[in-house]
Amino acid sequence: MDGALSVSDLGWATLNWSGYALTGGHYWDIAGNWVVPAVSPSRGNSYSSTWIGIDGFSNDDLIQIGTEQNYVDGRPQYFAWWEIRPVHPTEIVIPSMAVAPGDAMEAHIHRDGHGRWTLTLDDLTENEQFTITQSYTGPGASAEWIQEAPEIRGHVSTLADYGTLTFVPGTVNGHPPHLTPSDGGYMMDDNLILSVPSGPNPETGGFDVFYVAPTSHREQTLLDAPGVWPPPAPRLEP
Repeated sequence: MDGALSVSDLGWATLNWSGYALTGGHYWDIAGNWVVPAVSPSRGNSYSSTWIGIDGFSNDDLIQIGTEQNYVDGRPQYFAWWEIRPVHPTEIVIPSMAVAPGDAMEAHIHRDGHGRWTLTLDDLTENEQFTITQSYTGPGASAEWIQEAPEIRGHVSTLADYGTLTFVPGTVNGHPPHLTPSDGGYMMDDNLILSVPSGPNPETGGFDVFYVAPTSHREQTLLDAPGVWPPPAPRLEP
């Protein structure tokens, strides 16, 4: 991968999302691959979600599917889930999938027509697959590949140290997404960068997302880079 960009090259910032999002079109199909990261121990509880989705960037609707990588009550925690807002406003755990660090995941969301959408998640390592078809009426205004600090009881959680995650976006509306740095965004809170993506890989179209420890050299490099500050105004996303 190309490595972490200066945040001045990225197009957006939020309190809880990092990764890439396409906007300005109409989206009805998205796919993506990633390898489940191993989380490091934390003093308190910490959380991270990895997912693909449609909507949510500039509206309150969202259809998404992915994996969770947390450190809760002194133990790592991994599971798969799906969510549809506003009908199912919290993650629905997929109990039939036994997710573990290092598992290669493949996700797909597709509109079947007449308000019906199919969500599919494959654990290629364990040869497990989950598929569900649900009603969804969102506008399809954005498509995303995201590493998130999820909301816990209505508040953005402490981000788990997930290390480095590699996304391979696959397709959007059946075609390569052709991501550019301006489609990317980073996570920040209280002027601290928490999670930041790399530039798109010209060979795979994918990208890395880096956890940024508060005292890391990478964060200081980003903070001190010319032209970085002030960053785009962060906004809380679903």
